[in-house]
Amino acid sequence: IKIGVFFQRHFLEMYGMQKKSMNYEHGNFIYFEGGEGPTMILAHGYIAESGNWYKIVPKLKKHYHLVLIDLPGHGESEPQGDELAPEVLLTGLTSLIDKMAENGKVILVGSSMGGWLSMLATLQRQDKISALILENSAGLKTHLPENLLLPQDTDSARQLYTMLLADDAPSAPDFVYKDLIYYLNQKRFIHLMKNLKDTYF
Repeated sequence: IKIGVFFQRHFLEMYGMQKKSMNYEHGNFIYFEGGEGPTMILAHGYIAESGNWYKIVPKLKKHYHLVLIDLPGHGESEPQGDELAPEVLLTGLTSLIDKMAENGKVILVGSSMGGWLSMLATLQRQDKISALILENSAGLKTHLPENLLLPQDTDSARQLYTMLLADDAPSAPDFVYKDLIYYLNQKRFIHLMKNLKDTYF
């Protein structure tokens, strides 16, 4: 996963995206910016980062001013400590929306957890968002077993991997599942999953 993240972020810079930062109330917030046109902010999913969007950057950059973010506690954005709360994620996203909407409304795109946060942000910043685009968005309360969201063994990690991808997706080698277990069981992500309140759904 670390190798993949390194190359994805490298591709963003190869495509002319500039790495930038801003301060918000929980520390330093990292994002990549490039392109011209209407501003489009892209929010990634759980345990992901801005480089996840690298494949679609070349086409979108021709038509939009792209802003790819590292959500708080993800990528290089702070806080990187053991306690990551839903309100911190939302504050990071709304702070960036406020900054980018100074000269006009923005288009907000969210995938998975980023989609869930984008819906919440849109409810708070309706006057600053011209469109909301969701891709495999979270945000509906479901009763998934904890061992699936925070897998402790290869079988549960494989089950999660299968659930997240298409039915015909090839299986991954065991080292991928072990990496998934490692990343999902970092203290800040465990803290986040255990502190999701019904009010956020």
